[in-house]
Amino acid sequence: MTVVGRITIGVSVALVALVGVTLWLVARVDELARLNVETVEVQVAATDRAAEARRLLDPLESSASKYLVSRDPGYAERVLELETALSRELAALRNLPLDATERVAAAGLHAAFKQHLDDFGVERLHHMTGTADRVDALEASLDAVRQATTELSRSSRRSMAQRSAAALARSEEAANLSFAAAVVALLGSLTVLAFMLRSISRPLRALVAGTRAVSAGDFSVRLDVRSRDELAQLAGSFNAMVDELEQLERLKSAFVSHISHELKTPIVAMIETNQLLLDEVVGPLDERQRRMLDLQLSSARRLEAMISDLLDASAHAAGLRYVYSAHDLCAVVRGAADVLEARSLNLGIHLAIATQDDPIPVLCDADRIAQVVQNLVDNALKVTPRGGSLDVYVDTVDASEIDTDLLGPDDSRPRGRVARIRVRDTGPGFAEDEGRRIFDRFSRGRNAARGSGSGVGLGLAICRDIVSAHRGWIGAFSPTGGGAEFTVVLPLHRKGSTAPPRLLPSLTTALALVVVGLGTLGATGCAEVPIVPRASLPGDALFARGDFTGAGAEYERDAARARFPEERAHAAFGRIMVLLVDDPTDEQGRVRSAVEALSAAHPTSHWARQGRLIVDQLDARARSGQALREEESRREGLQAELQSLALRGDELWYEIADIELRLEEARDERGKLLGELALMRGRLEKLQEEADRARAELDALKRIDLRKRP
Repeated sequence: MTVVGRITIGVSVALVALVGVTLWLVARVDELARLNVETVEVQVAATDRAAEARRLLDPLESSASKYLVSRDPGYAERVLELETALSRELAALRNLPLDATERVAAAGLHAAFKQHLDDFGVERLHHMTGTADRVDALEASLDAVRQATTELSRSSRRSMAQRSAAALARSEEAANLSFAAAVVALLGSLTVLAFMLRSISRPLRALVAGTRAVSAGDFSVRLDVRSRDELAQLAGSFNAMVDELEQLERLKSAFVSHISHELKTPIVAMIETNQLLLDEVVGPLDERQRRMLDLQLSSARRLEAMISDLLDASAHAAGLRYVYSAHDLCAVVRGAADVLEARSLNLGIHLAIATQDDPIPVLCDADRIAQVVQNLVDNALKVTPRGGSLDVYVDTVDASEIDTDLLGPDDSRPRGRVARIRVRDTGPGFAEDEGRRIFDRFSRGRNAARGSGSGVGLGLAICRDIVSAHRGWIGAFSPTGGGAEFTVVLPLHRKGSTAPPRLLPSLTTALALVVVGLGTLGATGCAEVPIVPRASLPGDALFARGDFTGAGAEYERDAARARFPEERAHAAFGRIMVLLVDDPTDEQGRVRSAVEALSAAHPTSHWARQGRLIVDQLDARARSGQALREEESRREGLQAELQSLALRGDELWYEIADIELRLEEARDERGKLLGELALMRGRLEKLQEEADRARAELDALKRIDLRKRP
């Protein structure tokens, strides 16, 4: 499958998952909206029917009472009309999709009204007399119907509240399900995308690693070609390119080796011939002839050294065989350096060799390690001016004490105690950009030709190959004031091993940096050399014991009086660590000020780099703490606002419930007052009729009385 196809499938799967989740969410929202609309419609219809039934009860009670008292047919028709309307409302109410509670209340209302019709229907009223007891019974019957209507309204409100709670629960459930579905869809999409990216990034990483290996000179790397996509085609082209480069490298090595070997024989013959002439075997020489032969012999020997370097480089490229055996590194280095002691005396350069008293066992090819030492010392003699000094140190040290920048940016780091060789000169040194390529083949620094001789730039490359074959490290460092220091790190010999042990990598953490900053307290086993900066200061021991006040005083004294800049930088860093103990967050800014002073005084020292790293960690910690505090403050504000809104919502709910209860009580009171008013009106009309009847009877009696008079 092609890369475009993989990307298309991955994006399509992610889009399908997201669209599916979106459609499901829309369906759930539509369902909730439909349920809410149905609930509102049912509750509104039930409330309207109950209110209409309650409204019809008042005129029904008034008309029925009036009909009982007056027997007016108009009131009878009105009673029949109101009973019919009330029956229709109750029938419509029963047809609504009510819940169980509402159906029970509706059934009670229907039963109360039916009982009222059976007792005081319009047909029953025709046969009743309008006594006060009958009117009271009528009012009691209608009060029962009114009470049933009130109970129905209360049931509707309770049902409304229950349905609202159920709708809210469904909404929360839908929200939870939606969140879960979204998370599942997102995880699924991320899984597909991760698989797709992995299938693309894995061959790309292999391609990057192979490119780096080829750029470093390793032409044995090949990429795996299994698929048929664009990356596989690229990997195939890469393998073909590496094959051609490897073939060209073999041809070049073979050519250089052949030419060097062919040139070596006549060069040796030239040297021997010149030497015989200088020894006056053929005849005596004058001063001018001797000087010319000396120049010719020097040039021939320099040419022989170049050819030897070419042959060594070709041998290492072809896979030189090493003979490993246990040796004392101190003896090997001292023997190799002693060979060049006479030359250093002729050049006016002081050569000092300092080794520790105890032997340093290493598993190595002694001749090759001696070649490394001689190459480093020879290069140093070439660039060191007359009157200068050249120091060679051999000791054991913990790997954490070695400057990580000195050994280069490789991912693997040495661990544990290792053997160390240092060659330090007082020459012009080299620039920082040259330090990154000084061990490359045919690379020569700008100051390399200032000595008494020059090469083709293969000596340090050969040293690197030899040290790498011993599974060691080699690095170089040039301080700002001049001079250079080359460091070779080799693994110590362990009994029973037949090959140099691999220096295992170790992770450099912040704690390790602090330990390096404080200095290693363990003994290195080296003989004390007065011209070497101290690896540990008196303040380090006090700091390790917890005497931070004494450590600070010692660091203050060493920072002001120490002989070497490295020791003064070490002491300044120790003061920074003491300040960190007193103020871990640097609220007063003293640590940052001390780091700035250290960087200004020793800008190229690794102690300054460690100090800047501590400042970066303090800044990152401060930014994280500030962000955390701001987030905590925002969260507390939101929680307080949410609690306030919840309390206000509860208060509003209670106020609404109280208002509804009062409104219901007012409506009940109004109904009672209207009933009493209707009853009083009926009684008044009855009294008026009786008064009219009495007045009529009185008038009749008066007329009869008047007739009887003469």
